[in-house]
Amino acid sequence: LSHLEPDCILHFGDRLISKPLQTWLSKSSTSTYLMVADHPVCYDTSHKATHRIMTDPHVFCQQLLPLIHPRVSW
Repeated sequence: LSHLEPDCILHFGDRLISKPLQTWLSKSSTSTYLMVADHPVCYDTSHKATHRIMTDPHVFCQQLLPLIHPRVSW
């Protein structure tokens, strides 16, 4: 994970239980970190979340899917 630097992090659900993933996220310099959960409690232990969306993750994905266009490689 140490060599990856995402443009955006999309976090579904509650707090993370993987310490290596938590460490990696806390060191990430990504400017956009979205948390999607269906309740008002924010489990952002890294304090990196830039946006919080309170909705059912399944509904969020259903609404996001039509906006994603596959990349075509030639």
